Amino acid sequence: MQNTDVEFGYKTFVLANSSGYIFNFALYDGATEQENCPVEKNDLGCAGDAVVELLKPVESFTGKCVYFDDYFTSHALLCHLKTIGVNATGLLSVLRSRKLPLLPNEEFANLRRGQFCQLLDPINGVVAVRYKHDQVYTFMSTEFGFDPLVETEKDGKLFSVPNVFYEYSRKRYKVNFITESMRKYKVQLRNRKWWWPVFTYFLDLTVYNAWRLYHEASQTPMTLFNFRSELTKSWISGADVNPNVGSAEDEDEFDEEAEDEEIEEEEIEEEEDEEEEDGD
Repeated sequence: MQNTDVEFGYKTFVLANSSGYIFNFALYDGATEQENCPVEKNDLGCAGDAVVELLKPVESFTGKCVYFDDYFTSHALLCHLKTIGVNATGLLSVLRSRKLPLLPNEEFANLRRGQFCQLLDPINGVVAVRYKHDQVYTFMSTEFGFDPLVETEKDGKLFSVPNVFYEYSRKRYKVNFITESMRKYKVQLRNRKWWWPVFTYFLDLTVYNAWRLYHEASQTPMTLFNFRSELTKSWISGADVNPNVGSAEDEDEFDEEAEDEEIEEEEIEEEEDEEEEDGD
């Protein structure tokens, strides 16, 4: 898969709500051919396909907006989502942003912090905003534009940021927290089986989701590290840590098998003795 940190292997796409709870995922293992696929019809690619598949279980999008990063964002995807009633906002990659008739990124990088420009597609209702912060960002949205400007403070200075930049940064924080948590706390056991990394990843994902539910419902918040520690302790305390100790039924079965083996050995020895006598 091109334009990703790791181009080879299984990729996991997740759909999370604003609190960080993951309620849908898709495991990508390569391009597939699908009949009557709206993605191929609208030329959205595998990234757009993943977004459409993840959103299928959602019953209503009234008052909601979907956010995704630069790998997924494209003009075609936002137009397609708009036709099915889904508002979306995403960061546009540098390669895709070069196609927009805006001031080039190289020239925009020389401007002072806080400068921005906007491009509107009135037919499809898509807005593109290029903004200079610590670096140049280009956003596409069917929900937000540059207006209203939001005052933010950085290094003791006030800056006016476009509304689309503010909303995207605020909502993407939880997803970034998921990524960092999965990197910091994960199963460290290694195995040569090809499926083992996939299995341990989803195990970590399940533990994270359980922690999110606990964090929302409990009156005594617990960090993810402490939650994993307590969960591991409960698993160990409830497991049979001595593999040599079995139940009474297992011991009886073992004794019966041992007696059968002794009888078979005696029969074999008797047959050998009879053969020796016949030979004499």
